[in-house]
Amino acid sequence: MTTNATRPQVIIRSCDAYHVPTIRTIIREGLQQLKIHPTGRTLLKPNLVSSGNLFDHAYTRAEFTEAFYLPCAM
Repeated sequence: MTTNATRPQVIIRSCDAYHVPTIRTIIREGLQQLKIHPTGRTLLKPNLVSSGNLFDHAYTRAEFTEAFYLPCAM
């Protein structure tokens, strides 16, 4: 069986603060590194999971959600 799939890649980046422009830059650089060029109606969904004693109230911060909005003109 042959496929055209590429080898999966994971990008891990550090971000010291919930600063929307910084998060947006990290996302944009990741898309460029993966050679992904969203066009038209494209949805990027971050998967965020936190649990345990340190994360009593796991949620996605608004800054991260806002930074994930990328206009198609990259």
